[in-house]
Amino acid sequence: MADIPGGHDAVFKVPAFGLAQIVLLCAVLELGFWKQKEGSFPGDFSASPLPVGWFGEKTEEEKFDLRAKELNQGRAAQMGLLGLLVHEQLNGKPFIFFDPHV
Repeated sequence: MADIPGGHDAVFKVPAFGLAQIVLLCAVLELGFWKQKEGSFPGDFSASPLPVGWFGEKTEEEKFDLRAKELNQGRAAQMGLLGLLVHEQLNGKPFIFFDPHV
């Protein structure tokens, strides 16, 4: 663990075979596994082999509310990650509050 740095540099310490496995898994999920239900809203993967979606019956209003919450939380997570990436590029330190490698 001590030989793996924090931040962006950690990606370059992963062996090429490990990165290939990650890319292959993403490709399998995107191209072959997750199937969108025909005629439904974007992101409805209920036609996938495994059940992906909500448990129980939801009204259309509840579904709309859950989709809006998921989009907003995803956007908030993206902005948080972007803030961490910018912070690392500005001062060269991948940690905001503490650096365990010091």
